[in-house]
Amino acid sequence: MSSIASETINLTRASRFFLEEDALDASGKLTRPKQFAVNKVGHGLHERDPLFRRVTLENSRLKELVRDLKFHQDPVALQSMVITKQPQIGGAVPEHNDS
Repeated sequence: MSSIASETINLTRASRFFLEEDALDASGKLTRPKQFAVNKVGHGLHERDPLFRRVTLENSRLKELVRDLKFHQDPVALQSMVITKQPQIGGAVPEHNDS
């Protein structure tokens, strides 16, 4: 197994909170209330929360949308996360493919 595949599998075993770049000052203290400092919660949420799994991985409408967009004929999620867009902090994330 490649190190990238191994790293991806390890990420799905532990969900973590990721902070915006400017959420901490030089001494490591939050620069804003914590609810406005989180950038994302991930990975592997579909493995921990049955409702998240039903709404995402087991959602036939979502799978059909992915097929219609021609991203993949048989979509499978290897990781899952919630990405937040906080006011007045954070930067743009350019279009990219994580696979």
